[in-house]
Amino acid sequence: MTPHDLSRIDAADLADQAERLVQRLMRRYSTDTRDPAPASSQDPAFRHWLARASGLLPAAMERADPAQADLPLIPADLARQRLCVALRLPDQATALVLADPFDRGVRLWLESRLRQAGRLRTRWYVAPAPALLSFVARAEQAQQARQDHQFGVCETPPDGHVRPATALEPLNRLLRLAIDLGASHLHLGPASPQSPAVGVRLRIDGRLQALAQADELPAALLDTLRRHLREDGQLALIQGTRALTLPVALHADHAVLQLPPATDRSVPSLAGLDLTADSVHALRQALQQPHGLTLVVTPARQGRSRLLEALEGECRQTGLLALRLGTPSAAEIDLALARDPDRLLIDDAIDASAEAPVGPRLAALALEGQALVLSVRAASPWAALERLQRAGLPREVLARTLQGLLVQRLLPRLCPHCDGLGCADCHDSGRLGRCAVETWIALEPTLAEAIERGAPAARLARRDGTDRFARRLAERVRAGEISAEDAERAAALAS
Repeated sequence: MTPHDLSRIDAADLADQAERLVQRLMRRYSTDTRDPAPASSQDPAFRHWLARASGLLPAAMERADPAQADLPLIPADLARQRLCVALRLPDQATALVLADPFDRGVRLWLESRLRQAGRLRTRWYVAPAPALLSFVARAEQAQQARQDHQFGVCETPPDGHVRPATALEPLNRLLRLAIDLGASHLHLGPASPQSPAVGVRLRIDGRLQALAQADELPAALLDTLRRHLREDGQLALIQGTRALTLPVALHADHAVLQLPPATDRSVPSLAGLDLTADSVHALRQALQQPHGLTLVVTPARQGRSRLLEALEGECRQTGLLALRLGTPSAAEIDLALARDPDRLLIDDAIDASAEAPVGPRLAALALEGQALVLSVRAASPWAALERLQRAGLPREVLARTLQGLLVQRLLPRLCPHCDGLGCADCHDSGRLGRCAVETWIALEPTLAEAIERGAPAARLARRDGTDRFARRLAERVRAGEISAEDAERAAALAS
């Protein structure tokens, strides 16, 4: 079994394995001492017997420093599987701690690894399995904290050892702050016509705002940034254990860096997306239909991918096999279909730069009865229909297969700490986070007929009942969640 296979072992199985070992040692304790087995493996009498019976020194893993864990010698997944850990001691010796000191196979395996690593000075210890597993978890957390601290643009000199780029440390600090604030883009440009310093603006929750708290950056920073760009115009950096590249649009006195998405990959639930009960109900009904096309329509950076993740999770909860694809080619769609899914969810379905548009393939699948959910970047539902038609999905196909559209905007939420006036919590912007405003447009026969005829957008809007979107905006304004100004800008979506 390879280390990769071991890492996939279910955590519950490992916990059961450790518990079985404890029970086996407890029975041996009772046989040797003729006393009842203690209630816990942490009992001093049991720990004393374990050390005496094995001839190994007892290890107090509860007090051990996680930074001493020698994870390169015994990685965490192997430590859990074999119930043993290695520690680096101050005198350069290696301490081996076993949970089962009577397992000769584990000892032979450890001795082999020690020989391969050239570790000649060793000391052997014993500790109960629960204490050992708790130490492994703490060692992993400490290692992750050290890795997460590694962030930024790095130098790679001829010796191959990656080192932080000292000249770019101001930018690295700024990148860390921007990512912590959840920014999607970082703008660097003149702070003012009179100042040679570089000013900073961040796009947070879709809004571009100045970062007043940023340290003043030297004017030479843009030149330093330019020297560190790769030939493809991207900036290479590390974030923990990840190697990342940031697309950079560089101009004479201005640069825009597209930041990596948040590392939090928790799967959202449909009920937890701040949608109305009516929209959630309509989406669930659409997902239960064996055929048909559903559209998710939002402008760029308005929660489109998050919605599809939630829909994928909803399908799984109801026993449906849903496959989510991101801007796939026709070949990738066919490969997914080979897995016999109940529904395909295609994120960002239209790629304007693709040499071979997938619209005709999607049109054929819709007519064949394949259940599809497509997300489309568009300012309005009618712009989405136009984009699909231009990509090869004829309006006749849309009219005959479309079940409905979920149209969403994520609007800046008024900061609850200052009621939109500006404070330290919202970085003086008056906005903190975003709230969803959405509407479900069902495809009624009259609307389907208008789409098939190619009716103008104004006529379509009158037929679809998007007044629900306007009412939702008004409700958010009355609740003090969004400003009237932001609501007015979003109201164009309902017209």
